[in-house]
Amino acid sequence: MGWVKSVREALGMSASQLGRRLGISRQGVSDLEAREQAGNVTLAALKNAAAAMNCDLVYAIVPKSTL
Repeated sequence: MGWVKSVREALGMSASQLGRRLGISRQGVSDLEAREQAGNVTLAALKNAAAAMNCDLVYAIVPKSTL
């Protein structure tokens, strides 16, 4: 399960509710969540979803060793 679906469910928000906030269908939300889980989602889509859930998107690249 990806972050969008996890946060949406933790907030008690249905896919239809998130879809209304994003201006897309429930199926569109399901597609977004599937793309995120598959690693094929854009940062813009994640940012929009986060905003629709009253959240911030935090994006980071963390080195495995010191720089």
